[in-house]
Amino acid sequence: MQIAAAVGAMVVAVDVFDNKLAKARDEGAVVTVNARSLLPEQVAQAVRDATGGGVHVSIDALGCGFTVNQSIHSLR
Repeated sequence: MQIAAAVGAMVVAVDVFDNKLAKARDEGAVVTVNARSLLPEQVAQAVRDATGGGVHVSIDALGCGFTVNQSIHSLR
C-alpha cells in the first residue's frame, strides 16, 4: 500500500476488521471496504462503485478461494 500510494495510485483496502482498515487508511488507502457482512459479489461491487468501474491491479494477501474470487471480480 505504501509504495502504491507513494506513486499516486488510488489504493483500496478490503478487510473484515475495522482496526486493520484504519491502519490501511493510515498507510495510504483512499477507500476501505469492510467485507465482514458482505457476499463476495457485494465486495467486488463495492470496490467497482468506489473506483468508478474497478481497480487496475489487485493483490490478494490471503490467498484463499473466497478472497481470490473477490479480488478478480474487483478488477476493471
